[in-house]
Amino acid sequence: MKVNRRFRASKRSAGSAAAVLPVIALLVASCSGGNAAPTSADKTPDAKQPEAAATKDWTKEKVELTFYYMYDDDIEQNFREGNGASIQKKYPNVTFKFIQNKKGTTLADIIATKTNVDFFGDTQSGVSKLRDVGLMDDLSDLVKKHKVDLSKVEPNALNAYTFAGNGVLSGLPVKLNSTALYYNKDLFDKFGVPYLTDNMTWEQIFETAKKLTRSDGGTPYYGLGLNISNMLYVNEKLPSLVNTQTRKATLNTDYWKKMMERIVPMATISGNQAANNDLANYGKSYIQFYKDRNIAIQVGNNTIYNILHQNGDGMRWDIATFPSFSDMPNAGPNSSPYGYFISKTSPNREIAFLAIAALLEESAQLDAARISGAVPVIKNRSFLDVIGKDTQYLKGRNAKGLVPRTYGESLPVDPLYSAATGALNTAFYNVVAGKSDINTALREAEESANQKISTLGK
Repeated sequence: MKVNRRFRASKRSAGSAAAVLPVIALLVASCSGGNAAPTSADKTPDAKQPEAAATKDWTKEKVELTFYYMYDDDIEQNFREGNGASIQKKYPNVTFKFIQNKKGTTLADIIATKTNVDFFGDTQSGVSKLRDVGLMDDLSDLVKKHKVDLSKVEPNALNAYTFAGNGVLSGLPVKLNSTALYYNKDLFDKFGVPYLTDNMTWEQIFETAKKLTRSDGGTPYYGLGLNISNMLYVNEKLPSLVNTQTRKATLNTDYWKKMMERIVPMATISGNQAANNDLANYGKSYIQFYKDRNIAIQVGNNTIYNILHQNGDGMRWDIATFPSFSDMPNAGPNSSPYGYFISKTSPNREIAFLAIAALLEESAQLDAARISGAVPVIKNRSFLDVIGKDTQYLKGRNAKGLVPRTYGESLPVDPLYSAATGALNTAFYNVVAGKSDINTALREAEESANQKISTLGK
């Protein structure tokens, strides 16, 4: 199958879990909010660049905006044919210079050479990188000045950016990467199991996966491959993993014990220790799903390219929405919104803002959904009726299943939380591997996280 490369989804996975910060006040606030203090030795000037170009009719003059992609993937064509084309549809006078993070043009390189960049592209993980080198900007003044209506945007997407920016609205999200279920219809047919449907519970998925975990003709088949970054942290309101006042992790709790007790059995259905270890590891299980094709259901990122970029020989697959636990019906998966961040030193700051703000217009959001299956950030779910309509690899499939019913909250991009989630993930894998029981694993995870946190500067 030939993948339509226009608007190809980012290959960055959805981020780990979420905690909420009220964002509405941040969005409507005046431009008095300041940036987080840069920590790099290569600090850039605090003064914003002149914005005179945007005070006149700049749309009648050619403007070249420099776009810096924060990874080394070759996505220039995808950008130019996707979001770049959408911007040019509204502003035909805008052209782009493309730079990506590779040898000679790393973030450190462009700072050292004082290379002008107008905007960056990344998920919320990029915010902390820009913050730490003094390039993160606060866009609240431009949102207010140009009356950009952010109330139409999923709060989860905006929260992710404000969390990462220490309370500053650091960028504009344009699509929502999250989580869905993918399933191999051939294996369901082989074993006479009904296909998945939307809005199933995890309890139903567990029972279905057990029916699909068996051996046939000497070949083992497995019902479920996991993505623990989303399953363990599924939430409506996630309890804090760290007490930021005491700088102590809070992992050895009844909540995390309950989540372990829910998910570990789903990772250990087969009874084969080596197989269970692989099924619990997203990096390994999704390769088994699309390449070895011995996993019936895969929890995966809702960027289709992530799952199927090497699938060209006709696997019969489909999609179902990310499930919920029966007693947590409003708990959704976290998201990792992809978007754009204006450089604090951009010589075209206001023009760059207007360019990326154009991607939040409903027509641009619906075009992206229709042409590529990208999940829009707008709250109006009428886009479900058009998602993937012009995308060859989604034809005949349940594209609506790419969109969860609701999103969980987003964790701050913060070293304290990274220490906590890293320790909690290790605890889960240790329990799956039979190295530890749940109570011991959580106690050791909290101790490990606290030891890591104690080495971090305040």
